Amino acid sequence: MGETSVKKCLVYRAILEGEKEKVGPLLNEVDGRKCGTIDGFSYSRANRSSGVVWNEASLRDCIKDPKAKIPGANMIFIGIK
Repeated sequence: MGETSVKKCLVYRAILEGEKEKVGPLLNEVDGRKCGTIDGFSYSRANRSSGVVWNEASLRDCIKDPKAKIPGANMIFIGIK
C-alpha cells in the first residue's frame, strides 16, 4: 500500500503499536489474524463468519473492494483503487 492510501485509513484505523481503536478495529499486527476476532469489538456476522485470514493479498483485496471481499459487512468504505 502506498503512503497516500495508508493516510486515508488513519482517520478510521490505528496502525501503530500502543494506539487506541478508532472507528474500526486496530490494524496492528493484522498479518495472520482471522477477520472478526479482536475481543471487545462489535463485528458484523459477515465479518465473523467470513473465514478471511489477513495477509498482504487479502488486505489489498479488501482495500480495493471491501463489499466484494466480505459481502454483508457493516464497514462503510467504498474502497481505494
